[in-house]
Amino acid sequence: MNEILPITFISGPIVEEIGLNNGAGYLAPGHRANATIGRAMLMCMINIGWRRMDVYSSPGGLGQPAAYANYIIPENQKASPWEPYAVSNGFKPEESTVTICEGIFISRGPSETLSMAGFSERLGQVKDLFSPSAGVFGFFGMPQKGVDMRHMIAIHPTFARQLANAGFTRESFAKWLHDQSAINWDKMNADERKKLTEMAAEGKIVGIGAKDCKPGLYREPFADPKDVAVIVAGTGAGGVIVFQTPLGSTAHVEDVEVTRPYMHKVIHGATLTKAGK
Repeated sequence: MNEILPITFISGPIVEEIGLNNGAGYLAPGHRANATIGRAMLMCMINIGWRRMDVYSSPGGLGQPAAYANYIIPENQKASPWEPYAVSNGFKPEESTVTICEGIFISRGPSETLSMAGFSERLGQVKDLFSPSAGVFGFFGMPQKGVDMRHMIAIHPTFARQLANAGFTRESFAKWLHDQSAINWDKMNADERKKLTEMAAEGKIVGIGAKDCKPGLYREPFADPKDVAVIVAGTGAGGVIVFQTPLGSTAHVEDVEVTRPYMHKVIHGATLTKAGK
């Protein structure tokens, strides 16, 4: 599932007003509002943008069905333990917003379906998607400064409530992922340094060799918790999806010292809707 696709988070009253599916099977076909938005985006990308269907979706690879209508992820605010995603980004409760970023690494995290795993195990499974030897970092390597790294996480309501019950907010959850995944030699204990050195010597960590395992070694998955977008979508028996982006228009276009902010926009122009007027 490693192909560049636009990931779209939709938050606010318009989700309910136009009937976006934000529950069971929200990424599945058969939901008119979701598919219409995704297809409209695709048509724009083909006709006025950069997308070529003859070579798109991993040239030489298999492609994927999600490329047909992209990833449209509407917030399930009624089932969320946190404030609306739009509000968490400084918008008003009555405003509807869209957040778009490109994803290249798309990883499935823990789910409730047919799983007997406890909360701690599920939390560890999400953390593992940010580890130096897995996901996007296992392919590109973890940067010394997590500048221009994007991570978008869609969490099902049960796991979101478990996080909230454990005292996590969106921001503190992102910070926890950072602190658990960052490589900081100077703060590691002896066992952690030994394990890191062994993994580096075996070539399990891209961009870090055994000779690099010394004082001053530091790598981080992202520079700021604001670089991780967390939305609640799906049902209680749903799953967690992590989208990660080290490439595309959001990264590596030019050298930067500060991570570019997410593209959050208030929805205007949907004149047939109350929320979009």
